[in-house]
Amino acid sequence: MRRGVRGAPGGLGFTAGARPDEEPAVSDPSVLVRQPAVAGMFYDDDPAELHRFVTEALSEWEPSPPPPKAVIVPHAGYRYSGATAASAFAALSLRGSRITRVVVLGPSHRVPLQGMAVSCADRFATPLGDIPVDDGARAAVLACPWVSADEVPHTREHSLEVQFPFIQVALGDVRILPIAVGRASPDQVADALERVWGGDETAVVVSSDMSHYHSYEKANSLDDDTTAKLIGLDVEEIVPDRMCGAKAVAGLLAVARRKAMTVRTLARCNSGDTPWGEKDRVVGYGAWGLYDADSAPLDADEESQAFGLAWSSIAAGLNGAKRPAPPEAPSVFARRQSCFVTLHVGGALRGCIGNIEALTSLGEGLIRYGHSAAFGDPRFPPLNSAEYHRLSMDLSLLSPLERVFPTTEEELVEMLRPGIDGLVLSSGSRRGTFLPSVWDQLADPAEFVNGVKGKAGLARRAWPDDIQVHLYQTTSMGPRPAPPEEV
Repeated sequence: MRRGVRGAPGGLGFTAGARPDEEPAVSDPSVLVRQPAVAGMFYDDDPAELHRFVTEALSEWEPSPPPPKAVIVPHAGYRYSGATAASAFAALSLRGSRITRVVVLGPSHRVPLQGMAVSCADRFATPLGDIPVDDGARAAVLACPWVSADEVPHTREHSLEVQFPFIQVALGDVRILPIAVGRASPDQVADALERVWGGDETAVVVSSDMSHYHSYEKANSLDDDTTAKLIGLDVEEIVPDRMCGAKAVAGLLAVARRKAMTVRTLARCNSGDTPWGEKDRVVGYGAWGLYDADSAPLDADEESQAFGLAWSSIAAGLNGAKRPAPPEAPSVFARRQSCFVTLHVGGALRGCIGNIEALTSLGEGLIRYGHSAAFGDPRFPPLNSAEYHRLSMDLSLLSPLERVFPTTEEELVEMLRPGIDGLVLSSGSRRGTFLPSVWDQLADPAEFVNGVKGKAGLARRAWPDDIQVHLYQTTSMGPRPAPPEEV
């Protein structure tokens, strides 16, 4: 929520990483420092004035906990989008000194770039002082073949630079990893991000404006639609003519979908809302927070409701009725979470459908996958009424996917915990998974890995250069018999 009065009592307090009255650091010719390119244009080059503006902009917001893991922020001149950007950094500041590293991604506006690029600089300078680069994080993303160490895309790039004063004032003494993003797929951006995702010590900032140079009314309409796609984690629908940082944003959303994260709008405006903007050609600005999944286990009543949603969907299919609507917030079933529905008849598998990425709310997933397990599993004919009362059902609720980085198949085999870990292997467009319940049939870790490789269409001895490995765990419920009154 935005404060109505600047600097009113009770607002957040911010301590700069480098205040304007501090002594400058002694110059070291062996240290490569990237100098500001747009100070005096996009934001004030006077340290005291810059510090005042950012502090006041941050103080206008009263963010609500919990703090986000990642934010999407605009990158126009501060008088146009600074207030909107401040909403995101104020929210991040709720994590206080726990943040020690900030990964910043933005589009390469001035230099054609294939893939992604990190700077060779040791530090990035602003009028408020220098910010050190995280060398370990830089080395981690350089392991991706599409990430290069290239100073040229960074030299004049403003989409990254305008975030640095906000980082200094809101988050204090941190290290940064600025990444310029060019022609890169969402999966490539996500791959690089997952290598430096870290825990509570790492924040992710993705820089992007919204629609450009439409009328005020059309811009609001387009940006409303984009906002809905962001909240829905619609990776494929984030496109450059709606967001100039679409490549980076889509990559962030791809990670968010794997981790069942929630996106919330923090602030929205466009240049036509400012005293300096015109209404006939506006640029849209928005700030969003991405929040970690709520994976709290279901209590006994909620567990019964979960089975009820899946069973009612199957009964509706047999009765020719419409599937039930999923529960709405604040129900636990409104949270975003992956699930699988498994059906058995007489102990034999009769259908199993789900998704390892959280594409829907938990309630919608239980309804959708319950119906699909009964009528849409290509391994079996559609369920008929005579089978219904012989069915039993198991439900599996998945934790967010965790990216791991074994360099060989042998390392992966040693890493796996039998009976606990589910495994996803991906290579190009190929992907396969085994739920943890498969350990009951394949207790040997090497055979477990080979089984997943087979599902992904990979040869037993294959270990492709582009292989991605994710682990997850499940909360298993069941088996439960079909309710007698449904059909």
